[in-house]
Amino acid sequence: MSLPPGESAMVQGLKLGQAALVAASSLLVMSVLSPVAFFAIFPRLIHPADIPQSIRDLAAHPNTFLALIFCYQLTFIADILAAWALYIFLKPTNSALSLLAAWFRLAYSVMALSALLKLVAAFRLARECGWGTGAGSPLVAQVQLLVAEFRYGWGFSLIVFAVHLLLLGYVVYRSGYVPKLLGILLAINGAGYLADSLQPFTFSIPYLFIAFFGELIFMLWLFAKGRKVGQIPVS
Repeated sequence: MSLPPGESAMVQGLKLGQAALVAASSLLVMSVLSPVAFFAIFPRLIHPADIPQSIRDLAAHPNTFLALIFCYQLTFIADILAAWALYIFLKPTNSALSLLAAWFRLAYSVMALSALLKLVAAFRLARECGWGTGAGSPLVAQVQLLVAEFRYGWGFSLIVFAVHLLLLGYVVYRSGYVPKLLGILLAINGAGYLADSLQPFTFSIPYLFIAFFGELIFMLWLFAKGRKVGQIPVS
């Protein structure tokens, strides 16, 4: 039995509104936990220029490291939820491109989690090294390599995330039920991630941080307006 046209529109609108709320909530979790992990906890434990000190800090503060891993893992879980919810929310615009954008975000999450495993391995070695490890120890070299692999793996995954944002920005721009300006801001956000990830291989770009507010503004719109989106004809 099919629903009457009016009820069908209400159900579709409800689905889009729910997807917008899930996406906004996931983005909120990421916007809180990711800076805490990257700017507050990570620098307290990892000192790329002083690996012996990193080993001592990791060995002395296992609970702080667990908090770091917890923040990162919740962030990546939220990324996966956001990928799914944004696909549902933008599917009426272009199902194929929305799905492609979601796959890029999912791929980024898997790559970032894989990089995170390098940090977990570095922590395990640091616990085995103990306090008396000298700068010339082979275990120090291993920890240094694992930390470097984490940083470079994370940086490479952000290139994939940048492609996701560029695709997302295009779909948002073409949607007709999300302001075009948000699509432009998301695309700028993606270009910012791409430029930031390639900086070690190209040149430094001043004031690049300005480009990273697109997703935050999109999150606020999803909370305020996205959950009220009604029936949208599927193309």
